[in-house]
Amino acid sequence: MPEFPTLPAALSHWAAVRPDDTAYVFASPQGDADRTVSYRELEQSALTVAAFLRTTARPGDRVLLLLPPGLDYLTAFLGCLYAGTVAVPLYPPRPGAKLDRIEAVVQDCRPTHALTVDLLLDHLRSAADGLRLHSVEEIRAAGHSASLPLPRAGDLAFLQYTSGSTGTPKGVMVGHGNLAENDRAIAAGFGVRADDVILSWLPLYHDMGLIGTALLPLYLGVRAVLLDTFAFIHDPLSWPEAVSRYGATCSGGPNFAYQLLADRHDPERLAGLDLSSWRIAFNGAEPIIPATLERFADLYGRHGFDRGALYPCYGLAEATLFVSGAEPMAGYEALSLSRRAVESGRLEDAPPDDADRLDVVSCGRAAVDTEIVIRSADGRALPDGEIGEICVRGPGVAGGYWERPEASEDTFRARVEGRDGTFLRTGDLGALRDGRLYPVGRSKDLIIVAGRNFYPYDVENLASAASDDLRRGCAAAFQPELAEPRVVLVAEAARGAVARLRSDTAAVAELGAAVRRRVGAECGLDLADVVLVYPGSIPKTSSGKIRRAETRKRFLEGGLRLLGTSSTGNPTTQGETGSSALPARGGTESSALPARGQAGAPALLAPSPAGSPAASAPGAGPEALRAMLARLVAAHAGAEPGAEDFALPLAALGLDSLKLVALRGGIERQSGRRLDTELFYGDRSLDDIAEALGRTPEPDAGEPGAGLTDPVGRAAGADRTNPADPASLSGGADLGVHPATEGQVQFQFRHELLSEDTAHNLPVALRIGHRLDPARIRAALTAVTARHAALRTTLGEPGTATQVVHEPGALPLDFTHWEADGTRPGGTPLENPVPGDALPDRARLKSIAHRRFDLTRGPLVRAAAITSPDATTLLLTAHHTVVDYWSLRIVLADLLADLLGIDLPTPTEPPTAAEWLRHRTPATEAQLAEVAEKWRPLRDHLLFPAASATPRRRTPASLLDFATDAAEVYEDAKAHGQTPFVLLATAWLRALHEVTGEERIVIGTPYHHRDDWRFAGTVGCLVDMVPLLSDFRADPQDLRARTAQEVRAAQRSAAVPFARLVRELEPPRHGQNPLFQAILTFQQSADGLLGDGFAIPWSQAHQTLDGVEVRAVDVPPRDTAFAVSLYGARDGDRLVFRLEHQEHLVPATTAARLRDAFRAALAELTAPLARTGTTGG
Repeated sequence: MPEFPTLPAALSHWAAVRPDDTAYVFASPQGDADRTVSYRELEQSALTVAAFLRTTARPGDRVLLLLPPGLDYLTAFLGCLYAGTVAVPLYPPRPGAKLDRIEAVVQDCRPTHALTVDLLLDHLRSAADGLRLHSVEEIRAAGHSASLPLPRAGDLAFLQYTSGSTGTPKGVMVGHGNLAENDRAIAAGFGVRADDVILSWLPLYHDMGLIGTALLPLYLGVRAVLLDTFAFIHDPLSWPEAVSRYGATCSGGPNFAYQLLADRHDPERLAGLDLSSWRIAFNGAEPIIPATLERFADLYGRHGFDRGALYPCYGLAEATLFVSGAEPMAGYEALSLSRRAVESGRLEDAPPDDADRLDVVSCGRAAVDTEIVIRSADGRALPDGEIGEICVRGPGVAGGYWERPEASEDTFRARVEGRDGTFLRTGDLGALRDGRLYPVGRSKDLIIVAGRNFYPYDVENLASAASDDLRRGCAAAFQPELAEPRVVLVAEAARGAVARLRSDTAAVAELGAAVRRRVGAECGLDLADVVLVYPGSIPKTSSGKIRRAETRKRFLEGGLRLLGTSSTGNPTTQGETGSSALPARGGTESSALPARGQAGAPALLAPSPAGSPAASAPGAGPEALRAMLARLVAAHAGAEPGAEDFALPLAALGLDSLKLVALRGGIERQSGRRLDTELFYGDRSLDDIAEALGRTPEPDAGEPGAGLTDPVGRAAGADRTNPADPASLSGGADLGVHPATEGQVQFQFRHELLSEDTAHNLPVALRIGHRLDPARIRAALTAVTARHAALRTTLGEPGTATQVVHEPGALPLDFTHWEADGTRPGGTPLENPVPGDALPDRARLKSIAHRRFDLTRGPLVRAAAITSPDATTLLLTAHHTVVDYWSLRIVLADLLADLLGIDLPTPTEPPTAAEWLRHRTPATEAQLAEVAEKWRPLRDHLLFPAASATPRRRTPASLLDFATDAAEVYEDAKAHGQTPFVLLATAWLRALHEVTGEERIVIGTPYHHRDDWRFAGTVGCLVDMVPLLSDFRADPQDLRARTAQEVRAAQRSAAVPFARLVRELEPPRHGQNPLFQAILTFQQSADGLLGDGFAIPWSQAHQTLDGVEVRAVDVPPRDTAFAVSLYGARDGDRLVFRLEHQEHLVPATTAARLRDAFRAALAELTAPLARTGTTGG
């Protein structure tokens, strides 16, 4: 392989001799929209950045890199190297997040410049005091060019700041020569060949991703394929699929990544995968677990993976990256050691019958020109088999820590008795045997989670500063077990807080939450347990240092003097234990609930009417199929269609959007066939469906996969002869960590950005004409929470794009009772007594509904009940990240059924939202490109410009409620063969056009994403927004038809997540929602128990269930997410609407004009002259 003194020298060489060859492939998820960059293009882009920097920066100046991963990041890094400046790569901050870590780095290395993207410019200005802050977009536009000398090997290239530290970060000084030498060492260790393909999903901010997989191929001139890190997090199986697609030969990551692949292995999805090209599967950066390697090799060996490719390695940032590695294609070696011997400081093989053995993986031999020595505590070199500190020297060892001479002297220039020169002290424990390195522990108590390093003292200092109830300098952070990511913090309580914490679980919970928030926000570490102990409980050395290993030992052995424990939402006080994310269920309360029936279910969740045997039997003829269709339409529309009606649009038969979903479910259940979603748009006919049924293969009892395929996988007890059987969904608990949806990530982003906003709190309240016992309410809440995993879901830390499903537990209930005279029990009077049956304490309901959720701690659902002698007011509030309105109605129906003893069967374990996400067909790059092309001309669309684009802490809601006649709208929609939504959307678009004067109007509307009827009962946030466009420059007579076409187009492109579309468009920032700032939502009930009018609670919709009156209670929103939102629903013979608006964008006078214009448009569209023909839609 070639050798170059520096990385810029290598790039300039390849740009000269192979200018048009591909340097990098930036891969798309499906491989159909990859972006390639040649060596010449890469060099030119890097030199543009370098020339720009040299206009104001001098060689040796530090330059912060705060960019998302991708081409911009690489060109910015390389531009710094060409310019002779010192790159300082850091994680880019989340918009709205604290900048403490960045500010600490700024104070430490005093950079002169920072490079970022336009999106983050404003947010970073607070940390950029004295910095020249530039975006890569600005640099490209400037188009500077210059001829610059190449850096020398002895020059400083970049500072690699240690992870997990926010108070005192240390920058490792990596020279140009270090980079080149380490890349040569990796190439030799991996046995890299000229035709190799190096593929990586790793982030570019740290050594393994940056040096080992992005810069290594550039240095060697071999092809690199870089995947989107977030795509891997969302879908880990995209990694092996990419290895197969690109024929990658070298790819890897930390141990947790291989564990993910083993856990997510899907034989059906991976059928046809070819991993035979993969010959270096490196594994490093955290403890390597033999069981993970074995399981991975067994599962992926079925797809051509050679277990000999497993390549354990060892390295650290202070050595640039690579220190040692296995032999290529020799597989891994592991020792089964006596744990007692290891704890005594030596490697000793365990007897065959030793159940307490310790399996340790070898990380191979030292890299080329690198020496490894095991050093004792007193500085001696230890012989083979004895455990000590791993010390290293070689050309990859960095120059020290930036401006920290004492720390550099101690770490980088350690002496080893009997050896010349100095060594790097790694802080890791290990031993050599036959020249191979066996790491066994960490002498510096380093915490490693998912490949990231966290220093305990930083975590402890952050935790202690979270509350005055904790003693400063008296906390210990550690991992109970090496192989698991769980992190525990033990902290001493302040003496003045002992009495309160000992008896108050709420105080323990509050303190634990404060600690968890502080640590999570500052360094991104999730503490599993916050253990509070009495003062003086944590052992220390004679010099006052925390003895973490001893604290860990006492924790595991139960030897600590506990005050209380907060375990991710489950506080306990002295003597109590518990580690589940929600309190354990109580069996006695739920056993008091009435049994749920098994026959007949409401509306969409109901089984379809029984068909004749011929309707679904193999070989059923056209007449039998048409008879089945007629019966199903009658069940959902209320009247059986005649022969002539089979040619009419489905909407003309009285089938609205929700009924069309139900109709599809009924047809697929009875026929055993899967049908195209587009057949159930309102403009299609029963003839179209009958023709499609005739073309679709019949289910074959002898072939479980025939006919309607099962995208989820068979569950025990599923009807394998009929893949339409809903039991083929696995349902179940789905506990643990799962990828978040694009929408959930955006909800979390907004939640952080608007620190006081509650626009995504979804409250529903009912007044039940019967006093319910609080124990019964709690039991019903517990049962419903156990049934629906979404109610036990929280989000992972921001930036992780994950959601966590927790064990079932009791949902918190805020309970109040009022006596008939308007007092609490005992005579406490109401502040504002109310007469008759008016609702007492409405302000209390608002207070509970408008309280912000902690998205990572949870729970994200809360309940409240207010009882009087003859009624109960029940409030359920959930955050939109875990439920949509469809889900809330299902939950509410379940809750009412349990409380009132209504016979309402729903699946005991309906499919979960995580299961829906796993088996949802992702949008292709072609679909994304098509949708983006349509919307790109409207990327800067803004209906209601604001005086300032500065984001607010919250967006208060103003309200305008009104009603119109329902009969005219429904009759008119039916006459036009359209759903009522098309008519409402047309009127709303026209109103916005008339009031704003804009010729092109874009609105957003939610799409339910429950086209597969088997997920109709799924509770979760499945909904996503889709944009609708109306161009008023066209013929106004065609407006309604164009709207119908636009609705169909939105349905077809709904597979593209709106957040992904926004990322593709990169719209300008203006402080409002991109693309559309007005929305329309027409609510319909999926449960069939309560009428649609309950969705708009000012209507006071009411009905009687089993002799008990249930009435909607209005808890108006405090904040609203969009400039203007129109919500509507049918309540008997009227349509009820609520218009929410942000007063600073849409004043009350404008809102009133919008209301009046909408009413006028509806009246005009439904006038008799407008119904003379049908347009379809």
